[in-house]
Amino acid sequence: MLSDKEKFDVLGEFKRVQADIEEWERKNQVKEKAERCREAAEQGDAEAQFHLGERYKWGVGVPQDHAEAYFWFEIAEAGLQDTASAKAATEARDQAASYLSPVELSSVQERARKWFEDHPSKIHKPRGFSECPTIEDRR
Repeated sequence: MLSDKEKFDVLGEFKRVQADIEEWERKNQVKEKAERCREAAEQGDAEAQFHLGERYKWGVGVPQDHAEAYFWFEIAEAGLQDTASAKAATEARDQAASYLSPVELSSVQERARKWFEDHPSKIHKPRGFSECPTIEDRR
């Protein structure tokens, strides 16, 4: 028979394991959303590109990476149709740039230029992708 202290210890360990499992499941769901977001972004969806930039900015479902954030904000800006959204992408891009060295910035700008050359048909094609939430995933 377990003492009250032993029961409390077992219950506490169970709750810790349960919390670890729930956290693991949440992280995997966030990573899956990030992957769907990347797929849409690579297909030219400007909203998904913006959301993927946000994910990289905050490290939500992907490693935090300001160069990647800059890249996706730069690509999104060209495809976002309304002025407010394009302005938000520009501001987010400029903020990401503030974390980059001149060499890093030059490199990511060249990568974006090459992306535009390689994907001319994927510019200005937002499709309203909704699988890229970032704010609620930051919990």
